[in-house]
Amino acid sequence: MGAIKLRIFGGDEIGGGKSGTARSAWRLREAFDSLMAPHLATPGTRSVYATTLKKWEALTENPRLDSIDVDAVRTFSRELQRDVNGNTAAKYLRHLRAILRRCGPATDGNPLGAEILTRSPHVEMPKRRHTVPRVATVAEVDALFRACEHASWPRVAGVATMNLWRAAILCLWTLGPRCWDLWACRPRDRHGTGWRWDRVDMDAATITYDQKKTGHETKLPLSASCLRYLHLVQSDRFAIFPATQARGSLY
Repeated sequence: MGAIKLRIFGGDEIGGGKSGTARSAWRLREAFDSLMAPHLATPGTRSVYATTLKKWEALTENPRLDSIDVDAVRTFSRELQRDVNGNTAAKYLRHLRAILRRCGPATDGNPLGAEILTRSPHVEMPKRRHTVPRVATVAEVDALFRACEHASWPRVAGVATMNLWRAAILCLWTLGPRCWDLWACRPRDRHGTGWRWDRVDMDAATITYDQKKTGHETKLPLSASCLRYLHLVQSDRFAIFPATQARGSLY
């Protein structure tokens, strides 16, 4: 027969596991590792949580869960905004709020609350600064196209290097994927990184890929120009746009 748990006021459990009192002595990282990390499948999401926890540990005294109050969160927010810009700070604060809410009481709006804390402290978001993104002009894209004539890498047998770059520029400019979704991460990588030939449907004029940041499958329509250049660079390689052996970010 399994252990019987009795929950008493304040979230303590008697029998069959750690009590609420014991868990309230956790640090933020312990709470995340126990309550949230096992359920996060997307590498990008895990990465943001990992950075949030590093910032918390670097900018605070890393208090116990039951010592984290509104003042502690405000102090962290203030130090965080000195360290990173407002929009980035807001991103980390949203992830901090998610961890604290998971530690809070179970309610209709927070059904997964672990009831370690009787109340999760309020996390105030900084004002976001919205800027108008810069859009490349046709003249600038045309200049990039001409510059591709001088490209000498990456090399793919039977494919002109300049056409490889021109295909990439067209796809980025007209479809708007993230650069790291387009290019393979490692040379000869056959396990899903970058755009792949087996996920291009030339007849339907579409490309399907999994976004590395979100893990979501995305299907995009290919313009006639994109199709034309993809035909020019078509090969028997797995990745459409191969990686190189060079270190650092090239694209």
